Formats: sequence, C-alpha cells, structure tokens
Amino acid sequence: MHILEHKDFIIANKPNGIPTHSPDHGKFGFIEYLSEKLKCKLYVCHRLDKETSGAIVFAKSKEAATKITSEFTKQKVEKKYIFITDRFPKVKDQITVKSEISKKKNSFISIKNQTPNSKTDFIKLSSSKRYSIWQAIPKTGKPHQIRLHAESIGLNILGDNDHNGSKFSRLMLHAKEISFNLNNEKIRYKSTLPSLFNSEGLIDNKSLRTYFNAINKREIIYDLDSPINNTYRIIHNEAKNFRCDKLGEILWFYWYNEELPNNNEAKEIKTICAKTNISKFKVQLMKNRGATPKDLESLSNIIGSSWIATENNVKYVLKKEQGYSPGLFLDQRNNRNWLMNNSKNKQVLNLFCYTAGFSVCAALGGAKEVVSVDTSKATLSWAKENFTANNLDETEYEFYANDTREFIKGALKRNRKFDIIICDPPSFARNKQGVFKINKDFQNLISSLYKILKTNGRILFSSNYEKWSKEDFINKVDSLNLPKFSIQRCPLPDLDYEMPNEDTLMKAFFICKG
Repeated sequence: MHILEHKDFIIANKPNGIPTHSPDHGKFGFIEYLSEKLKCKLYVCHRLDKETSGAIVFAKSKEAATKITSEFTKQKVEKKYIFITDRFPKVKDQITVKSEISKKKNSFISIKNQTPNSKTDFIKLSSSKRYSIWQAIPKTGKPHQIRLHAESIGLNILGDNDHNGSKFSRLMLHAKEISFNLNNEKIRYKSTLPSLFNSEGLIDNKSLRTYFNAINKREIIYDLDSPINNTYRIIHNEAKNFRCDKLGEILWFYWYNEELPNNNEAKEIKTICAKTNISKFKVQLMKNRGATPKDLESLSNIIGSSWIATENNVKYVLKKEQGYSPGLFLDQRNNRNWLMNNSKNKQVLNLFCYTAGFSVCAALGGAKEVVSVDTSKATLSWAKENFTANNLDETEYEFYANDTREFIKGALKRNRKFDIIICDPPSFARNKQGVFKINKDFQNLISSLYKILKTNGRILFSSNYEKWSKEDFINKVDSLNLPKFSIQRCPLPDLDYEMPNEDTLMKAFFICKG
C-alpha cells in the first residue's frame, strides 16, 4: 500500500467500498485496519464516503489530529477529486456551485436559494462520445458535497446511486490530491488514479469493469508482485460465479458454474490474465464434490504439476491436480502470520492440518514442538514438501495420519498438552474412523481440546461453515462453561477478501485458557 508516513500523520490511498471508520460495533473501517497493520493508534482528521476512493489523512496523536482538523475547518486544505459522468448538460467547462447542504431525515440535500455553506469548483478535463472526466475542487467540506453539487448542474456521477447517477460497478469519484501546511511544513500527496478511470472500453463491458475494479482495489493496497508476498485473492465476491487467486505466476479460478467457461467467459479470463500480466491459469470446476482429483473437470494451460509461491516470505508448494484447492487458503494469511510471530518456544498442535501451512509458520517462528495431524497421508506428504521448501528438516517435527478425535484421546491418555492449538475443521468429513459433522461434533471437539490446552494457552479456531455465524460458534463455546476461559478476536483479515465492515465467510477467534 502506498502510504506517506510522517511523524505526526499518515496519508493513505483508500479503496472504494470501505468506510473511513467503524460503521457498527464489531465491524471495522479503514482507520481500524491501518491502525492494526501499522501497529499504532490513528485518529480521524476528515472523512471520505464509503464508496469514494483516494487520499485520506489520519493523525498519529490527538494533538496532531486537532491541528490538521483545524486546517480543514479553516478551509486551508486543498483537495482535488476526479470523477466521471455520462451526462452532458449545457454547462461551461469551468463552473462554481454554491449551496446550503443540510441533513433531512437520513439524507443530505442541497438548497440553492438559501445562504450557502458549501462551494465547489468544477473543471472539465476531457470528453468522449459517452463520458466526460471532471476535476472537482471543494472549497468547503460538507458531506456528499461534490456529489450533490455535480447532481445540481446535471453532472450526476457515474455509479452514484444516492444522487441519481447511472448504475455502475462503483462510484466513479476519486480523491486524487490533498495538500496542507502543518507546523510550517508544506504537505502534498497524490494518489494513484484507479485504472478504471482510464479505459472507456472497460467501462462499457459490465463484467470486466467489475472484475477490473476488484483487481484495482488490491493493487491500491498491495504490491501484488512482491517477492515477499505474491499470493492474493484478486477477485472475491465481486464475481457471482467464480473466485480468482493470484498464486505467484498462476491465476487460479474457482469456477461455480455448472459447466466450464464458454467462449465469451474464456475471453474474459484471458483479459483478466492480460490485466495482471499473468499468462498461466487454471479454471477448476467446483461441482461434484465427491469426485476424486483425477475425475475433476478443469481448464488449464499450466505446464508442470507444481510450483512455488510465497506469503510473508514463507514458501508454499502448490499443485495443479490435487483436488479443488492448489494447497493454500489465503484467507488464513494473517492468522498464519500471527502464529509465526507468537510461537517461539511454544508447543504447537495443528489439527485438520491439510498441507500444514500453519505448522510451517510455527516452525519458522521457533516453536519448541510442532505436531501436524490429518487423516490423509497424501496431504501430510505434501506438508513435508512445504517444510523442505523452507529449509526445515521435517524429521525434527511430528506428523500423524490420524483422525483428530483419536489423536486427542491419545494425548489425554499421555497427559500431553499444548500452548497453541490450531483447529480449522471441515464442515463434513468421512474417514475409516467415522464421520465428522461440525454442527454435531463442534462442542465435543472444543471440550476435548480445552483439556489438552495448557494454562495461558489458546485455541485458534476457524470455520467456513455457512449455516452458523461467528456469534453462533461463540455462543456454543459459552454454553460449555469451560473453566477460566475467554474469547478474543483474531487478527483482522486482509482486504483481498471481504471488507472489514462486511460479514466474512471464515469465522475465526481465539479460545483462551487462564
């Protein structure tokens, strides 16, 4: 993420679709996300609408916030916005709009024939047959000011559902530049203009403009090609029928249609590849979950069966023909990173471990013991490849091809306990030892795990079970009346999945003992 960091403040490029600050209890805005990422308390100096992208300032102290906010109040902060409209009213290429902006019920309105409390200058930058691009310079800072003033002169902003703009995949309003003085120092920040603002062809293609907006959000926040981190979800719930992960030099499409892509869809996939400068891809059909890996339907131009991608400098061996997943679930990125930073000299147990990404992070973090348990010998063999890829001697760690419940029984018999337990169970699983169903076995599982958890230890529990909310899981833990337990939240998920103000498919939390 491109951030201008100063001793008194930061200026960041906010993606569209995320509010400036927490909209509700238990949900987070951009400031909370940045505070956790940067590990420092931040303070709001001004706000951008949820759907507006671009430059935003947060202070690092109350004193700095007061000074910067004062600059905004005194109208000494210069802001420049870019917006696109598909309307062509008969107005001058440069025009100033003044009005009184006030709140009526739950909406903001603009009234011309009263004493103005708001002022915006508009300058046309370019025009085509279908769209024109304008610069807006607000001289005051009222809510929805640019949007209301643009509407009042017939320049309704594309995608502005609140102010009669034409439907679009996003609000086409971007805070391009901000400048102000602080303690006699001139500050100026220019944000990157989203690529969607530069391509009329993409604007005309409804599907592609949605996908490109999704990718652009990630480009604003992450360096997608960083050698330290080149694994990201680049299209999530923005698409109805697929999800797309960037996994190093591969694009992996989870395809939820009944059939593989038709010709038009295949063209869109190639366009997405061109947008990301990645030529290799796989489209994995996500139906018929009972099929064996060899029987799964897919479309791919990947040469070779495996490759390596990185996450937080950790290497993972990914495979093309080993099931519905290439071997790494990216929504656990921040939880894996937490474990790497908190496992030193700890005894760590990773249950339902799959390819053991958590186990690798624990080992790299200096854990005293790392135990990986999964029913599949094949995935445990794959897990050992991940250890080798990171120069870890897999013989120094424990791997058990066993049912989790059977392993817990054995640990109880031997009075073996752990400081950290990772538990990310499937919603349903069948093996030689029987059937596991999260809705029936969850509470027994947690009760058993708590018995092999050391005092001051914690269970990192996560699940993608769709029928229960995070609160449902927590309430079921509460009803167990475990001795001396507490629930704590996990690190905030990264923004390549759901925005922090949205409900997430993955429910994760810590169960702490003592």
